[in-house]
Amino acid sequence: MIDAPPGTHTPDAGYAAAQDCARGTYQNKPRSPQCKECSKGHACPDEGMIRPGRCGKGTYSKNLGETQCTDCPQGTYSDELGLTAEEACKPCEASFLCDLSGLQKMEDAVPCEEGYLCGARTTRTVMLANPCPAGYYSALGASSLEDAYLCPASRYCARGTSASKVGQSECLPSFFCPFGTAASLRPDGTFGDDIRMVPRSILVSLIEALLVKNAKLEQDFGIEAKNASLNAEQAAKAAELAKDGAERSAAKLERHEARIVAAEWEIEAWQNRTAHTAARAEYLRVNLTLGACPEDAGLPAELVTKYFQDGAMLRCPSGTSSERGSWCLGQCTKPRSSTQPISILDPLDKRDLGVEGGRESLSQQTEEEEGERRLADDEGDEWAPRWDGLPAYTLRPLETARITLDLRDVPAGFEYNEHYAIIILGRANATESITEEAREQEDW
Repeated sequence: MIDAPPGTHTPDAGYAAAQDCARGTYQNKPRSPQCKECSKGHACPDEGMIRPGRCGKGTYSKNLGETQCTDCPQGTYSDELGLTAEEACKPCEASFLCDLSGLQKMEDAVPCEEGYLCGARTTRTVMLANPCPAGYYSALGASSLEDAYLCPASRYCARGTSASKVGQSECLPSFFCPFGTAASLRPDGTFGDDIRMVPRSILVSLIEALLVKNAKLEQDFGIEAKNASLNAEQAAKAAELAKDGAERSAAKLERHEARIVAAEWEIEAWQNRTAHTAARAEYLRVNLTLGACPEDAGLPAELVTKYFQDGAMLRCPSGTSSERGSWCLGQCTKPRSSTQPISILDPLDKRDLGVEGGRESLSQQTEEEEGERRLADDEGDEWAPRWDGLPAYTLRPLETARITLDLRDVPAGFEYNEHYAIIILGRANATESITEEAREQEDW
């Protein structure tokens, strides 16, 4: 009779010796006519195996006769042994990136990268397809919009803006970027047509819901019971290790170690969630309850409402501009001009001219300036009228002014183009129409 030790079998007659069990099979008994298929949750990678090898952490085997276990796919992990199906792999938790297959514990995952949002089961492909929306930015470990931050005032945030780079996106001149400005740049470096302000009410509602949800989770978690369970497992593991080698059970040690790792992870996650909840509550209190820009205080309320009602009017009004890094409508101002001044309200009003004597002072000043003009002509110099003492009024942003010159009582001999002129500076079309209107009224 052919001797067939475990790991071999004696097939049909004609064999002079026992044959090793093939890969994918095993035999734990001697003198067996055939080998057994490797069971689910196990693998038999070698010939002549006496017992199947149980699939390790991070792997599974769903069929009989497998020669190797299959890694849990990206986006999942497994901290248990002998899984028999891919569905038994656990989904990676939100806020983490699991871009490797065969992960054995959540500690092997990495936090979601800045500028992205990572829900459960996130792989790199999934993460790259889920950037932080425009108008917001995110730091490491963001799971959804409730973990994001509104773009800070004076900055703009395109899709995928990260916490470490948000400070580099300064608002462009001629625009103002309030809290939550969403924008992208064209190839020429200018804002695209999508610049807008996202409503802060969206993030306020999400954070408020998060605070309620986390308060319930913390109440149900039972940190005291979790710590007691962890201590018990650590004591049981220590007791098993203290046994003699023959009495010590490797299987028990594996179970205790797995339970310890899981409990430590749950406690750490609870601590992180508690800290995150407090940070979100503080962000809500400090940043999402900010009032209006102080620079807007002097503007008519209806104009501010007009520019913010739909969040899509962040370009400075026509005729105004702003410096780089502006954040308020009130920071849009009319550009300064070298021409001085543009406002003379009533030539016969001593309060406007800043001189005493009304009509007589006007005649005196006119005679003095006429002498200066003639002297300048004789010497070949350019003459400019004196504006000393004339009043000036600075228009606030978005204000308009109608200037009326009452020349009906101007002294005889005080002629237009000879002693005075009205010059209007502005856009070409506006200048042309206003100048024509002035000409029509020269014979007041």
